[in-house]
Amino acid sequence: MSTAAGKKIAIVTGSALGLGYELARQLIGKGWFVAGIDFNTARQEELSRTFGADEYRAFVRRHQRRGVREGLRRGHQGDRPHRPAH
Repeated sequence: MSTAAGKKIAIVTGSALGLGYELARQLIGKGWFVAGIDFNTARQEELSRTFGADEYRAFVRRHQRRGVREGLRRGHQGDRPHRPAH
């Protein structure tokens, strides 16, 4: 079980690769506990082994590709806030 006892806590989305990974790595280096969220299951498992349980906790967000494709095809705007008409 992971613990963040006495540490600042950061929630980093996209923590498996790129800027999200670099942010998580730097925060861990500064003593923070990072809850990392990403779609990449294999990379999240690797990071859970790389960083200690007192440094990092991986969360994997699963999605349905068909649903994403369908939303894009229909021009879905994702989770953007609704803007009322003026």
